[in-house]
Amino acid sequence: MKDREKQTSFEELTNQSPTYREWFIAFLLLPVTLQKLAQGIGQIAEEMRYHRRIYQHLANLDEVGRDLNTGLYRFFGGRVSYKRPDPVTSNPNSK
Repeated sequence: MKDREKQTSFEELTNQSPTYREWFIAFLLLPVTLQKLAQGIGQIAEEMRYHRRIYQHLANLDEVGRDLNTGLYRFFGGRVSYKRPDPVTSNPNSK
């Protein structure tokens, strides 16, 4: 049982050192592996940018809603009954 848990090297398993073919395959696969890793990181970054855009769109919608609310209030000359503060005076974005 302890023999299976023991870490063995390539030389111990095959009684020979790695050949040029094995080194070539290892160095050939390294750039491909790094390329796949970079693509995965790029996809994660794109997903994060997409989610940040969603939050920005929601913030823009909130701002548009506030502007529409303020515009309607001004259009009706303040005759709209609100159960909350006047949007013209309470809106920090108003001039």
